[in-house]
Amino acid sequence: MNKIWAVMLISVATVMAIPLAHAEGEVARAIVTTDVVDREPVNDLEMIPAGEETVLLFTDLRNMQGQTVLHRWIHGDEQMAEVSFDVRGPRWRVWSSKKMVPEWVGNWTVQVIDTAGVVVAEKSFTYGMAEDAGTAPATKEPLVEEAPAPVTEQAPAMETAPAAVEQNGADSTK
Repeated sequence: MNKIWAVMLISVATVMAIPLAHAEGEVARAIVTTDVVDREPVNDLEMIPAGEETVLLFTDLRNMQGQTVLHRWIHGDEQMAEVSFDVRGPRWRVWSSKKMVPEWVGNWTVQVIDTAGVVVAEKSFTYGMAEDAGTAPATKEPLVEEAPAPVTEQAPAMETAPAAVEQNGADSTK
């Protein structure tokens, strides 16, 4: 009889542990942009002119505190960079940037990956041809109007080589 209870307890413990393999929370927004002002993206783009030097992925994470989230930058089928962020609040806005070079025209994907290694969001964009240079929207106004919340943490910029990604910012707002 004790063996039956032991087996049942182990079975229940195993079933209860299964949800832990999938991290909690969500990506409320994932936006490809050319700048972030007042912790908000200035535009939401699918085509970036080749003359644009910097591309950013802005993410608004909800209920993912305690996790380490990755931004994985992929050009074609080659992983170009990966940036990790520790999420320290119930709403955590972070962005990473990629310094672009003219030779990198083509299709790009940026994945948002949670602690469990699951791709929870993905944004694609095309880094355009040279003749497209100068056609990006010039606006520097945030896409969403809201009162700025106090910044509780500002992530430091990473020292990077030209082909690497910079970690530009993180903040928590309620």
